Amino acid sequence: MNSRNIMIGALAGLAIGTLVASLYGASTLSEALKSKAGKKGKAYSKGLKKAVNKFLAKATNKVDSAKDEGADLMKKGKAEAHKAKEKLESALN
Repeated sequence: MNSRNIMIGALAGLAIGTLVASLYGASTLSEALKSKAGKKGKAYSKGLKKAVNKFLAKATNKVDSAKDEGADLMKKGKAEAHKAKEKLESALN
């Protein structure tokens, strides 16, 4: 969850920085430069979005795998405990 918070913070900082830069520089930049910067910003944004989605997909997959492995381990543990209980009960009778 810590990595996710870092990524969210980075995205928020990028968005705020882009907004402030565009508002501040709107009167000083030429139209061509603004257009070029906008296109590059969109390209970086798409790349960052893809990277975040890829990271989240991998993290989600790992969490799901861990949950499945934990559930399997619990089933095996319950089965072993049940066997041990039956052995103990038969030994006591």
